[in-house]
Amino acid sequence: YGDCLVPQKFLEDPKLGRWVDKQRHWYKCKRENRKTSLNMSQIEEMDSIGFVWSVNKQRNWAEMFDLLKKYRTMHGNCLVSANCEEYSRLGRWVAQQRHHHKRFISGKSSPMSTDIGRIKKLEEIDFAWNLPRGKIRPML
Repeated sequence: YGDCLVPQKFLEDPKLGRWVDKQRHWYKCKRENRKTSLNMSQIEEMDSIGFVWSVNKQRNWAEMFDLLKKYRTMHGNCLVSANCEEYSRLGRWVAQQRHHHKRFISGKSSPMSTDIGRIKKLEEIDFAWNLPRGKIRPML
């Protein structure tokens, strides 16, 4: 399969689907400082293989990344302006990726801390972590 995006109702291996669902539940409990049997060592081990803790967030990221790739094909860059009406949602997502990356490189908590594959994917399409000086003109 090439990923750890196992659905709760995984028909090929229902036992695995239930186990993954429990891990996600315990992880959520851990983040909310509730009692859980999941420890930090287990979390780090699962992070190291790219375990997906939040399926919906991962799918949304992948969808937005695909939109960014299409934008890049059409416009030749990843400099999406949130001010452009047609691409405002994508522009906000792009700005959010820059923010998450800035937090990551400064050692602060960031979604990129647990999924550094995102950085690699963005860099593979020449994503600009820092905006060029001056205003970016929206694509019309």
